[in-house]
Amino acid sequence: VSYRPAMEYSPKNHLLLERLNKIYKQNALPILEPALNNGGSDAAYITQCGIPCIDGIGTKGGGMHSLNEYSELNSLIISAQYLAVASLYL
Repeated sequence: VSYRPAMEYSPKNHLLLERLNKIYKQNALPILEPALNNGGSDAAYITQCGIPCIDGIGTKGGGMHSLNEYSELNSLIISAQYLAVASLYL
């Protein structure tokens, strides 16, 4: 059970996602799809302060926050590319 809030939909978040996807497309990276999920996120606190935030650009994996948590090593490459490219434009 988590008492952390889920990140709520925000028009500012959607605009940031559109901006990032434009950057990713220009750099031949896969675009991100908007999704709503249950669960708490540190991004929720940022969004509650009115600051747009995108959550879920991390690695692929499973067993989140358990002894069996893992990341797929190949997904580290795309996550690093997303961060590197975005940092050049934002």
